[in-house]
Amino acid sequence: MNPTIKAWLRQPTTIHGIGALVGVGASVAAWFLTHDAKTAAAVAGSAFGVVCMAMNDSTGDKSSVEQLATDAIQAIVTQRVGPMLPTLGADVVRVLQTPPAAPAATPAPQPNPTATAA
Repeated sequence: MNPTIKAWLRQPTTIHGIGALVGVGASVAAWFLTHDAKTAAAVAGSAFGVVCMAMNDSTGDKSSVEQLATDAIQAIVTQRVGPMLPTLGADVVRVLQTPPAAPAATPAPQPNPTATAA
């Protein structure tokens, strides 16, 4: 498969879009089969969740997301959201930054076919 398409498919927004389309399709099918709105809604939510869990995304640094969540919860619990806004803003910037590219792997040395054995 084309590397550009693979990269596109691994984006969280693409995964959610595919999950939504599959969920809508499953909901329509469930509606036609059962004519029950609750069943159709349950099937849609289930299909969306399964697709989103099954597809591997390219999310970068999970520790920055965890730090943002921790700081946000701490700000809300201690009722100090105002004073913590600079910290929360810095956390958001770290989450939104693209992760640094992984260093290219160095190829393993190849034997020299022209070398003579001694």
